Amino acid sequence: LDRPTDNLGNVYASKFYGYSPTGLYLSYWYKESPTVSSSMVFTLGGAPRYATLAVDGWSGVAASSAVETTYTQNGNSSTTSLQPGSLTPVNDGALLDFVAFQGDGPASSAGSGFSFHLNATGIPGTAVGLFTAELIQGAAAAANPTATWAVADHVIMALVAIIPASYSGGGAVLSRYYYNQHIARMAA
Repeated sequence: LDRPTDNLGNVYASKFYGYSPTGLYLSYWYKESPTVSSSMVFTLGGAPRYATLAVDGWSGVAASSAVETTYTQNGNSSTTSLQPGSLTPVNDGALLDFVAFQGDGPASSAGSGFSFHLNATGIPGTAVGLFTAELIQGAAAAANPTATWAVADHVIMALVAIIPASYSGGGAVLSRYYYNQHIARMAA
């Protein structure tokens, strides 16, 4: 996939690009301190096949070094349960963003304490199943949530920590707004 673009001219950086032998791709793009509006339009480059796109955003994010991540994929077999790998944010007050692509979806569960932001069913020949789920931590602690699905299929997933600009110990300083980009596609 090429770098995603938007109608406001933001330039997105890639945190990682994962590929599973089963043909699932997962790219996590982000922009620290973006220009935003309520009428943003996003475009996927590289003529992705079966593309699924989710755009999430938060205010109160650190101006630099704001994104930490771990990811995994489910090799050549189908599964109904998988974990992304353990991630411990460097700072307190992080927002944990859990994203996964599974051929069918939707997910039954995203793990203890995680709330779904988006949980979409795949559309055969059009798009893969996708979910994003979030958890805002107080004190930084290791997290390795378990996602589950009713139907077994191939999976690729990531757990990302979004670091806040400041944290006083009294609660989250992050709030939802346009900020990050999740992209997946099936191989041709």
